[in-house]
Amino acid sequence: MVTTHPISDVKGVGKALYKRFLDAGIKTTYDLITTPPKAYEDYTTVDVSALSDGQIVTLQAVVLSAVHVHSMTRVSRATFDILVDGLTLSVIAFNQNYLKESLHAGDEIIVKGSYQARTSSITASKIHHMANVRLIQPIYGLEGIYDRHISKIIKAIETDQQVDIFETLPMEDLETYRMPRRDQAFHMLHFPESKKDIQEAQRRFKYEEAFFLSLQMSYQTKEKTKRPPKVYDLERVKKAIERLPFELTDDQKKATNDIFKDFRKPYAQFRLIQGDVGSGKTVVAGLAALAVASANEQVAIMAPTELLARQHYDVLSRLFEEMSIALLSSRTKDKKTLKDRISHHEIDVVIGTHAMIEEDVVFDRLGLVIIDEQHRFGVRARSELGNKAMSQDILYLSATPIPRTLAMVAFKDANISVIRTKPEARPDVMTHYVNRDDIQMVFSDMDRRLANGENIFIVVPAIESLEKGENIETVSGLIADRFNVDVWTMHAKMASDDRDLAMASFREKRGAILIATTMIEVGIDVRHATMMVVFSAEQFGLSQLHQLRGRVGRGDRPSVCYLISEKEDVNRLMILQSTNDGFELSAKDLALRGPGQFVGSRQSGFFKFRFLDFFEDSAILEEASRRVERLLDDPMFEGSVRQAHLVKRLKRMQGASEPYAM
Repeated sequence: MVTTHPISDVKGVGKALYKRFLDAGIKTTYDLITTPPKAYEDYTTVDVSALSDGQIVTLQAVVLSAVHVHSMTRVSRATFDILVDGLTLSVIAFNQNYLKESLHAGDEIIVKGSYQARTSSITASKIHHMANVRLIQPIYGLEGIYDRHISKIIKAIETDQQVDIFETLPMEDLETYRMPRRDQAFHMLHFPESKKDIQEAQRRFKYEEAFFLSLQMSYQTKEKTKRPPKVYDLERVKKAIERLPFELTDDQKKATNDIFKDFRKPYAQFRLIQGDVGSGKTVVAGLAALAVASANEQVAIMAPTELLARQHYDVLSRLFEEMSIALLSSRTKDKKTLKDRISHHEIDVVIGTHAMIEEDVVFDRLGLVIIDEQHRFGVRARSELGNKAMSQDILYLSATPIPRTLAMVAFKDANISVIRTKPEARPDVMTHYVNRDDIQMVFSDMDRRLANGENIFIVVPAIESLEKGENIETVSGLIADRFNVDVWTMHAKMASDDRDLAMASFREKRGAILIATTMIEVGIDVRHATMMVVFSAEQFGLSQLHQLRGRVGRGDRPSVCYLISEKEDVNRLMILQSTNDGFELSAKDLALRGPGQFVGSRQSGFFKFRFLDFFEDSAILEEASRRVERLLDDPMFEGSVRQAHLVKRLKRMQGASEPYAM
């Protein structure tokens, strides 16, 4: 257990200050010690001989004269002379009348300000007595509490030994990577003697966050399961490829070959297929399923929604008639008969939703599990379906491109294949930012496309809420007043039968409009839909908007996506105008919004990173990942006291509100 005290027990913490600490979420001495500064005020001095005009400088100086204050209409001007390394300079400070009483000739001070070469003067922004300032001053940004007061409180905690900071990392890691102990690192953050102290402490905590993230993901993945290589019918697969109504792209061919190489290995495989919107992941998954079926094994494909599961069923049934394919969902009629057929291996491929993880769904020889948009399922749902398989061969599909470093950590034991190229016949979707005041221009384009028999998706961020801008009700009224065409709505509060009817009607009708929430963002394919209109686009992330515009441009007609928003969001949304590369957008989105749902069994992840950056610190992430891998591969680690300590720390971190509450 960590030894800690209520923050109210610390010298200098009265009732008013105690309340401010509580408002900031700081209840104990441990909470305060483990709260790092948000920034630093650098008072490191410069060489006076190297000063340049207009330079912002910090100087150690001796006061040479009394302070003179000149009062003007709205401002006052304090002036005095200082001596810096034998050079006399004048200091000008505006609205700092107190200096007349606090500064005297002979005082040693720190002056920070702008140097004026012509007048040999400093226009000072900050002036402090040397005895009252550290050269690097932490800035905590806690409302209502001075930074220097926080430093005094932390010093009192250390002096009176009112907290113990236990080590979290293996000692050999500290020695190998020459990192400070955890207690030393926090001291270096709060009382740095140099910039190097800050850098070394931050490096240690970045590694700590990367280490435990990697350890978490390692314990979430399965150990390699030995199995005989799969003996699939390659000729049958080749003939199926020849019968496809299109030619596979080079990336599709490579991903397919990667999967087949996995099948030939003597142990189960985990592979992530990353493919941008419309890149053809479903076909690759179908070829993998065909190979497994030819080896007399079954395949389960789990999709996050019934609409997407049904679409996979329609596509694969059309492209691979030689396989027996069934759709299993909550709406499947005569489930008992279908489940009997599955258990007797009368079905090669079962496509469905969560319904497939029910206990009474029993496979005969489940040889491959394919999970589409895996980050939309909890770890438990994924593992329960995987546990039904003979050998834990799992193929993940994701239309949300994940940056390499994050994918490497989040899919610890998985190999990764990337499908970047799209079928040549599929044009890019033109994207335009439109201010809400200019919506009539969008309506004019809608008129033209509807008259040509083209369909239009309209997406809003909410069903009813007024807090998220436009909603189903407001936009439905707007569209009904303006357009004399068939309009359907689709959202989560509708019964599943009604949603399916709306989508089916929209697919069949030419020149129609569907108004929906983001439930249509993944996988919905309407080939004659050529326009996507997103209202209140500022409510969506870049990757999500990219997914939404991927619902159009599925055919051979030019398609467009309009992002309707307010002017203050123009810079972010204009990024989508400049690129259709989902990987580039994902990287930008991750930088803006954080790793979010990709990390952890709780889709939002439990780590609240204070130090680690997924882009700048990729080397640290990779090294920590390799270190954890070596640690877990060490036969002496399994069952050791060291393992017990690390797992205990990990569990405490998973249950904590912040990553350091051990």
